[in-house]
Amino acid sequence: MRTKENTLVSVVLPTFNRGHIIELSIRSVLAQTYNNLEVIVIDDASTDDTEKKIEELNDSRIKYLKLKENVGASAARNKGISLARGIFVAFQDSDDIWFPKKIERQIDSYNDMYNRYKTVAGCFCRYIKISGNNGTNVVPLSSDLLANDGNYHEKLLNRNLIGTPTLLAKKEALDKVGGFDSSLSTDEDWDLALKLTKLYRFALTDEILVCSLTSSDGVNTKPRSESILKIIQNNIDSFDKNKKCYSLQIRTAAIDCLMRNNISEAIKLAKRSLMIRPSVKSLLIFLVPNIYIKIKKFK
Repeated sequence: MRTKENTLVSVVLPTFNRGHIIELSIRSVLAQTYNNLEVIVIDDASTDDTEKKIEELNDSRIKYLKLKENVGASAARNKGISLARGIFVAFQDSDDIWFPKKIERQIDSYNDMYNRYKTVAGCFCRYIKISGNNGTNVVPLSSDLLANDGNYHEKLLNRNLIGTPTLLAKKEALDKVGGFDSSLSTDEDWDLALKLTKLYRFALTDEILVCSLTSSDGVNTKPRSESILKIIQNNIDSFDKNKKCYSLQIRTAAIDCLMRNNISEAIKLAKRSLMIRPSVKSLLIFLVPNIYIKIKKFK
């Protein structure tokens, strides 16, 4: 279905105790040049002044729902998807900023691809990712922009290119894949992108249209390795067909364990990575901790 200018786009924004920053995020959505929007704010049981800040915006396009108990960002997004009235759903976070033409440009990109492929289910764009630990990065990099036919699934097995606030997807497609996996503590956007791109093509708007900020109060302390392993399991049929990426992601989980000083799990995962597809990097991760343990025992 080609999208017309009057097509409603539902924007889902989960939030928890972000009253001090949420206004700017919502205003960047309300200021879009594409006007036919509804903004569904799912307040994940905040205890600050978030509700007051939303009321002060006084815009009829905002739909506000406060949950009775905290369920996490993924479950909150899924609730927003279920309430969405639009054919398309976009996602915003309370500490991110959209550029004014984000939705307009993405709708244009979707329409361009739909003229060539009817199986397109949405669009994503490039974005600036700012974090205190890793500095500033642009995602995806220009070297990643090669899927002119809209097939991004294989590329996503290597690493995620589709950040949550950059995604515009058909509601029916989100419903078909079951939305976000609420059991994941991190990388839930990667898991969703893998599920969507396995079934559908996606257009890319080759412009930076979002500024994504990683707030210090949003840092996840749970092991990333747990999420990586769950995502692999969720998409095991795809990873089984791409041993290089399969081994790479297991190795990434091993590195996370190593950095958290979980030596035994790091060795176990490095061995698993080697068995899937041998590599020098996986071998080093396997050998170095083993040598360290033996030296420590010898002393």
